[in-house]
Order: sequence, then C-alpha cells, then structure tokens
Amino acid sequence: MVVRIWNLFWGSLETLFYLRRRRNAKTELQRMRDYIKKLPRILKPSRLEEWYKKREMTWRADPLGGWLDFTSKPWVTVTKNKGDCDDFAEIAWYALKDDYDNASIIAIAAAGGKEPHAVFVAGAGSAWIVMSNTDFLGQLDTRDKAIRRFFGDKTLGWIELKSKQKRGG
Repeated sequence: MVVRIWNLFWGSLETLFYLRRRRNAKTELQRMRDYIKKLPRILKPSRLEEWYKKREMTWRADPLGGWLDFTSKPWVTVTKNKGDCDDFAEIAWYALKDDYDNASIIAIAAAGGKEPHAVFVAGAGSAWIVMSNTDFLGQLDTRDKAIRRFFGDKTLGWIELKSKQKRGG
C-alpha cells in the first residue's frame, strides 16, 4: 500500500515538474518510433540502442536506491535523459511492441541478493530479442534464453509486468 501511494505521489510530482517539456519529448519519441518502423525488423533493436547512446541517456536509480521504485512515462524519461531499467524498458515497449507477435516487460529475479531487473523481451518462434537499459543484448532462439541472457545461471525466475501476445486465429 505504501509503495502504491509513493508511486502515485512521485509519478504525479515528476509529471507536473516536466509537463512544460512534454510536447518536445513526445515529438522526439514519435520521430524515433517512425524512423524505427521503416527499418527491417532485424535492425530495429540496434537502432534503438544507437538512439539511446546518441542522446547520452544515463542510468539512474529511483529515489532511496530504488527501494521506492516507480516507472516514468517514456516522455518523462526522454525529458530527464535518464532513468532506471523499467524506464528504458518502457521506451523499448513504446518503440518496438507493434513489430513483434509477442512483447513483454519482464522483471527478473536473481540469486545472490541482486536487485530484480526489468528488461524488454520480444519475438516469436526462433527469433527473440532482449533489451536491457540502453543495451541491445542480442537475438536468441527462445524466449527463455532471451530472459536468462541478463543474469544467466543466477536467474531465479521472472514475472511479466506488461505483455502483448498475438492471438491465434
């Protein structure tokens, strides 16, 4: 309950603070997405990675070392030019979800006391991608391998925070 109240409070405060820059950030996001949509699927994740790096977007933990985690709207992350793993996963979701049959933002838990980590995973059949923060971590042949790409053998499990799946028809 405390975390939900914090998310509402901090997210609202952050949105109000950056509201005057909203139009420019949303325009930039739309241009980036329009550019990526024109590319062959295999190039899309690496072009998003280049966009992050060209902008010099940086990783930053949420307040109190991430203890009170919240996810910023993509336009707020662009305005701040920084965010944590779930913020970058939201931008990847915005830019890439429509290009894949299956797309998810996944929180991965690892052994050894490591903090959970959010990634964007998408694909179908034998072509799956994973993006973590500002990095495209490669194309893998199964969804499971894509998810385990970040923590490897230390992966304990994961949950989907957001997902889109093509329905059979």
